[in-house]
Order: sequence, then structure tokens, then C-alpha cells
Amino acid sequence: MNTIKYLTIIILAFLFVQCCEKNIQGNEKRITIDLEERTETSVFDLTDSITVVPLHTSDSCLIATINQIEKKKDTLYIYDMQQSAFFCFRTNGSYLFKISDKGNGPEEYQHIEHFSVSETGEIFLLEP
Repeated sequence: MNTIKYLTIIILAFLFVQCCEKNIQGNEKRITIDLEERTETSVFDLTDSITVVPLHTSDSCLIATINQIEKKKDTLYIYDMQQSAFFCFRTNGSYLFKISDKGNGPEEYQHIEHFSVSETGEIFLLEP
């Protein structure tokens, strides 16, 4: 009697393993990367020029992380997701203003997902 129980358990375990293995292999997507076949890309291959802009900051306009940055005319628009704040600087680095109206009330936002700036300087904040 015990031999039949053990044999049944072993057969069921074998079938279970086979079914799971086939299911995993069927849904698996593999990406293969050949590390020996590397090409070097310079940042100058991706852009025309690079400009370093030292931002004039103070305690009221410190940036923790830059999640998105956009330049329109002579203004830099920077979104800091960590602080949930939106900063504006001139391209010479001078501070203009900050939007940090996080909250539940009118004219406030919970979380900014993305932003866009029109050619006329209108700022559009996308909140999910």
C-alpha cells in the first residue's frame, strides 16, 4: 500500500515539474548580448553641442534630482520628482521661479508625471 502512495506521489511530482517547465519555457523571452562585440559611442554623436550652465541656487531653489529638463528660448524648465517641484532658470543660470503646489486643494497637484512647455512659454503639467 505504501509503495503505491509513494509511486503515485513521484508520478504526480514528475508531471507537475514537466508541466511547469514547459510553461516557463513557452513564455520566456530571451535577449542575447554579445559583450565582445561592443561599439563606442560618443556623446557628440548624439548632439550638436554641450553647454554647462551653473545654476544660481539658494535654500529656496535647491534641486535634489532632475527627472525632466526642457529648454525653450532662453529658459530652462526642470522637474524634480523627489521634491515634486518644478524649477525655472534662465540659460545664464539665474533663478526665475519654482512651482511646488503639492496638495489636495484647487490649483494644487498630487503628482506630476510629465510636463511640456509651449513656444509661448505656457507650462502644462500632466497629473495622472
